[in-house]
Amino acid sequence: MRPAFHSAIAIASVALAATQIAHPTNQRELLREAERRFPERGWPRGAGHVVYAWPGTKEEQKGYAEPGGSFSPVVRSFGVSIEDGDRIPLAQVKQRFAWVTGEAMPVLVTETTKFESHLLCDRPGHWTDLVFRKDGRPVNVAIRSVGPAGGPIRSLQNIHGRLLIDDRWIVRFDPPPRAVRVFEEGPSDEGWWRADVTLAPKATLEINDPEMGAVETLPFSVVRARVKVHDPQMQDALDAEVAHLMMSLVGKQTRAADPLMYPFAWLTDGAYVVVALARAGQVDTAKQLALFFAQHDFFGGLGSEADGPGLALWAIGETADVAHSHGFDAQVWDSLERKAKLIVAMRHATGPMKQSHYGSVVPSAAGKPGLDLICEAAHDGLIAGKGSLLYVNAVSFLGLNEAARMAKRQGRSDLATSWLREARAIREAWSRTLSTAMRTRETEDDRTFTSALWPSHVGDGDFEVLRPLFEAQWKKRRTTDGGFREWPIRTYFDVAEAHNWLRLGNRERAAETLHWLFENQSSPGLYTWWESGSEDDSFHRWDDVRGWAHAKNVTPHYWTAAEMVLLQLEL
Repeated sequence: MRPAFHSAIAIASVALAATQIAHPTNQRELLREAERRFPERGWPRGAGHVVYAWPGTKEEQKGYAEPGGSFSPVVRSFGVSIEDGDRIPLAQVKQRFAWVTGEAMPVLVTETTKFESHLLCDRPGHWTDLVFRKDGRPVNVAIRSVGPAGGPIRSLQNIHGRLLIDDRWIVRFDPPPRAVRVFEEGPSDEGWWRADVTLAPKATLEINDPEMGAVETLPFSVVRARVKVHDPQMQDALDAEVAHLMMSLVGKQTRAADPLMYPFAWLTDGAYVVVALARAGQVDTAKQLALFFAQHDFFGGLGSEADGPGLALWAIGETADVAHSHGFDAQVWDSLERKAKLIVAMRHATGPMKQSHYGSVVPSAAGKPGLDLICEAAHDGLIAGKGSLLYVNAVSFLGLNEAARMAKRQGRSDLATSWLREARAIREAWSRTLSTAMRTRETEDDRTFTSALWPSHVGDGDFEVLRPLFEAQWKKRRTTDGGFREWPIRTYFDVAEAHNWLRLGNRERAAETLHWLFENQSSPGLYTWWESGSEDDSFHRWDDVRGWAHAKNVTPHYWTAAEMVLLQLEL
């Protein structure tokens, strides 16, 4: 490590130690205060992070990486920073996933003007990172308490060129380091230990976590898409998106977005994830996930919602279609029948229907009345659920059709006929409502444009009514070159709307949205996107982490990734 660099760090460390941060409330506030006091020092980028973790790991076992080569092996561990890569402008950082034969996980490749990094998790609790300087100079690496998902380091020992962190993590270097300097870059009682390591121009870091703990076993051999397409960028995107979906899984449950932000399963988002994995060839994993949807009728951040049975039936039905497994069909049959009957009951409800939900809700909804309310009395032949009337009935129509197809496979033509009759009644009522509700709240609701044709097919006979509505929506929100007049808030809605444009026969509109999102990624080159907004509806778990200190949105968002997979496969 260069002497001038050492001197600057030493001066800053003394200053930080001498000026204790006043009344820190949590680890995130400690990081923010340190950033404010010492802006000249390198700090986590806090933008474009991705989950890089073995599928099935718990939320606290997830690793995170940020553009520039920085990563944290698990939540509240530490940060690895290469050549101060967090300070390299985002436009000068290139990222991609590379796939190595025999490895389940992708190699996360980071390229900058100064160095390259090739990060691989080849099994739970074990990471390697091959780094090298392009100019042949030594590689400088910092092991710090701050990082994409860092935490206080209470002890850090240099044992013959190996680092032992908090008597847990072991960091080895090959070849052995040329120099290691261990010191405290902040108050000793706050866990600010740091190691600056000088390596050969090409070297490998190896990180072992003997205390990783048990990881849920999921049936996969590789986390990429198992289907092939002709377009190289489409293939790269599909492989990356499916990898993100796989790495997001906690046990045998889906997650809507960043697992630390939303540490629970959400039925609406998860249904798209299950269908995307099934269609992308991760069938065995999709089957395991679909069983959770079979077991639970209502779960998600807003409690019991009327779209739940229909979307769950879609996820189960799509998985069954590609699985071709009599055993799976039999395993989910009782649950499928129960959910179909729930939809019928909602459509014929003469008063409020209530049913408890499984799992957590978002903090802003906790304790509020009505979390167990599924729907009110049916109105004009439609289910009167919370939220968009046309959307709820579109996905309920979808669910009944999926249930009828599976009933036929089970030899229950009586139930198939009954459920198809109910589905036709929903479609007729839906069409009447659409025709009489032109330019009302219902026909301007974003969810109407995400469900009218795809995935529901409920509006297949209403093209002439739907086309001008979609055209008006497009002109209101989009520019002449296919961009957005305002930055998108819910990117999953935009992809779903593009999918509906495809069903309307306008491939160009669908492609414009797809390519705009390709050009505007949260983590460039890794194909992730966002949901904009505050952290009010999160569980504030990032407050206990030294990283992601200035979140401006929720990313990665796995509903968006799933929608992208499904749109790309159809394109």
